[in-house]
Amino acid sequence: MFHLIKKHLYPLVYVFTLVAVMAGLVSFVSPVYASTGAAATSSNVSDKDLMARYKSEQASLATQQTNLDKTAGVIAKVQAMITKANTAGEDTTALVAALGIYQSQVATAENSHTTAASILAAHTGFDDNGNVTDPVAAELTVDDSHQSLSICHDVLQEAGNDLSKALSDWKKTEKITDIKARLKKDYQAEQNWLIQQQDNLNKTATVVTNVQNLIDKANGKGKNTTALVNALAIFQSQIATSQSSHNTAASILSTHSGFDANGNVIDRDAARLTVNSARQSLSDAHTLLWQAAHDLHQAVKEWRENNK
Repeated sequence: MFHLIKKHLYPLVYVFTLVAVMAGLVSFVSPVYASTGAAATSSNVSDKDLMARYKSEQASLATQQTNLDKTAGVIAKVQAMITKANTAGEDTTALVAALGIYQSQVATAENSHTTAASILAAHTGFDDNGNVTDPVAAELTVDDSHQSLSICHDVLQEAGNDLSKALSDWKKTEKITDIKARLKKDYQAEQNWLIQQQDNLNKTATVVTNVQNLIDKANGKGKNTTALVNALAIFQSQIATSQSSHNTAASILSTHSGFDANGNVIDRDAARLTVNSARQSLSDAHTLLWQAAHDLHQAVKEWRENNK
């Protein structure tokens, strides 16, 4: 769009996104524990209820093991994100810390899960087919396994929530950092644009001189130069307007609101307004300059053709 700074304005900034992993975390780190409700405390619980609770605890154990197995995939994905971000020069300190905490929480959850698995494997109070052989011991088995499975579930769920929040917070932080980096690059690019465009504006003085010489020479030969004189006057007016817009951009960039003296962003909103306003004025100046050059070129070309 802005031809005079095609090589300088708006270089692509690497933006590292977490959307896919964040979406996947919901299924990966929200383990399901099918609770049977409050554990019974009376030894008068029927054998039928004890057997049902025993089967429920076994089902919950299997479901929770599946969720624990999925944590390895979560860890691998987050580690891959950290590695990729490090390669891109991004700060991953918060992510590394969050992953370490997550791994510690998962280890704690696995310990409780292993305890529950051991209790159910021993199946004290039940025979190998899950039939009650000792109601009091059977009730203690289902109560203890239930407690261990609940602890595992709660810790694993908290781990998932904590990691998900850490990822979200990191993404927001990196987005802010990326915005600042892009604004800084835009500011620098516009300063380069300003220099190049002023050089182009300066060159118009030579164009004016050359066309004026052409007019003078043609007048000396008695040729009608009215069209050339008018075209040159329009050109000079357009250049003056272009220079005015260019000077506005120069003033905006010189004030550098939102940036410090080194071009670092200190206020994102003000910095964004600076680059947007400067860009508009630079673009206006460029458009006018291009149009002026085009119009004068066409006028000279037509005059030459009519005065061969």
